[in-house]
Amino acid sequence: MITPRLDPLSQLLLHVFYRKLAFLLMMAGSISLLDPRHLYLGCMLLQAQALVSGAISIGLGLIARHRFNGDTLTYWDEAVAFSGVGLLAHAGAGLFAA
Repeated sequence: MITPRLDPLSQLLLHVFYRKLAFLLMMAGSISLLDPRHLYLGCMLLQAQALVSGAISIGLGLIARHRFNGDTLTYWDEAVAFSGVGLLAHAGAGLFAA
């Protein structure tokens, strides 16, 4: 559940991030559901999707002229979160590489 201490704009951005993340996980997970030996490919796909999503968030942050260290959540925070997802997917790909 989202904490009520966040302002409404930050809550909206967080909801959108959760939906994007759920979509990315469903896309990457659909590969590994068919055959569990494809976990490596699912992790690589998630890593690529996180890279593209982070780049889009950086572009939107530049276009909207959001401050990097703002008081509310911005597209920059979303880009940092996607880079963390990409890093976890990279680690997972290394774990499942055969």
